[in-house]
Amino acid sequence: MFERLRNRYVIKGKVVMDAALHIGSGEESFERGALVVKDAYGKPYIPGSSFKGIIRSTVERIIPYLDGFKTCALIKGADCATVNEVKMDQLKERLKGDEEGEPIDLLCDTCKLFGSTAVASKVKISDLYVTEPWIGLFEKRDGVGIDRDTETSAEGAKFEYEVVPSQTEFNFEMVCENLDEGDKLLLSIGLREMQSGYVSIGGNRSRGLGAFQLIIDEVALLNFEDRKSFMDYLASQKLEKIELVDFIEEGIKYLQQRGGQNA
Repeated sequence: MFERLRNRYVIKGKVVMDAALHIGSGEESFERGALVVKDAYGKPYIPGSSFKGIIRSTVERIIPYLDGFKTCALIKGADCATVNEVKMDQLKERLKGDEEGEPIDLLCDTCKLFGSTAVASKVKISDLYVTEPWIGLFEKRDGVGIDRDTETSAEGAKFEYEVVPSQTEFNFEMVCENLDEGDKLLLSIGLREMQSGYVSIGGNRSRGLGAFQLIIDEVALLNFEDRKSFMDYLASQKLEKIELVDFIEEGIKYLQQRGGQNA
């Protein structure tokens, strides 16, 4: 399935919090309650796995409106080898060569792109570390649990949690390999939603936390199948810069072409 590299896209930028952020570390303190996750220097960061999960869930919500695409949404029993035992057995047989067909055809489009227990991801996102200079400030918030029956505060349900203030910025880097036109379309959709500020991350999102905007500063491409580009990369370790709008328009153009073919 990934027998050779065909292309590599590197997308860099920053995430700017429009609202306070809480991604829990699983630890608590007497002063601040539930603490946010921090690096070894006590600075907040966003785990790359968390950010990748947000992109995936964003794409999964929109795929049902795209003709010719499907997602299992990681729901057990769906028509995808990741969550369907029969399909998984078929995939294993194809990998061994005991059954004809491409193993990856037994996966939905989101699992092909973002990976699963059955296949490696085409998308890698580094942990997002806070940009410097950072003011070193955290805030404490109070929360109250709600009794769903009475719709009033539940007795003894007051709690505290730590947040990173709004307007905090984090560095963003995503590396994607072996993208096809469909992959670029799905990623374009996820990136557009994040650029527009319609996506949130972290805990307590129902309380208004976690809203952010993704600002993309640079998109670079290495086409391994273009000998000149590959040789230039070996000599300089530099990738060809491309415009973000071109990357997104390629994906949208692919959807338009598919729509014409299906008409």
